[in-house]
Amino acid sequence: MLILSNSLCAPSAEPIETNDLFNTARNKTSVISVPSSTIPDRVVDDLRALGEMTDGWDSHGAKRIDRNTLHASGYLIWHMYRAADALGMALPEPRVTAGSDGSVGLYWFQESTGADLEVFISGGGLDITASRAGEVRSIALTEPSPLDVLAWIHRELGADTA
Repeated sequence: MLILSNSLCAPSAEPIETNDLFNTARNKTSVISVPSSTIPDRVVDDLRALGEMTDGWDSHGAKRIDRNTLHASGYLIWHMYRAADALGMALPEPRVTAGSDGSVGLYWFQESTGADLEVFISGGGLDITASRAGEVRSIALTEPSPLDVLAWIHRELGADTA
């Protein structure tokens, strides 16, 4: 069972201190709670919904999102919003989707420029694809940093700083 309520799940070398009941649940599920105060509620809700999907969710044999991919997604999103706050960057809200290969997708679209940016998170790392005016750029990162994604968002979508 995956726990996602008012928090996102993320791997951590230093677990957050909690009560005994949560410690027991965490030991059984390898879930660690991370506050989500700066993350839009819709993003948290969409991640929670992805965790509830089962194999074949698209009626064409799509894989369910595994716990590690969901954790990595929550971790990346949480740190992206924290870094954006620290940098005074206005971070646009992504659309959260499931990939039929078991990946988690984050999608941003900038209507004024016609630019879009897709990030797919999986066990192998993360793939970023950006397009604007017919030009497509992409990169695969095996050890992604939230700052890598913020840099792509800023460059490709022209996200303003606050």
